[in-house]
Amino acid sequence: MNPRLHFAIHEVVATQIMDGDLLEAFETAERLLGLGRDHHEVLHMLGFCPSSQIWSVMQDQREYGREGARPRACAARLLRR
Repeated sequence: MNPRLHFAIHEVVATQIMDGDLLEAFETAERLLGLGRDHHEVLHMLGFCPSSQIWSVMQDQREYGREGARPRACAARLLRR
């Protein structure tokens, strides 16, 4: 992965949590931390969905849909793996 993109995704997730952009992001981060995940892993887990959507938008030339990047649903899918 491109290191700049990696850092940018970290920033997107951290900003969502710190700015309260999505209360769901903060609540999901707390839940994952409570399950014993470390901070860096939580950033990766919460960043997976928006980064996947960004990839799809670029590859498939389609519109970005914020609903597909909801932190709670994203983390739930990753925890099932």
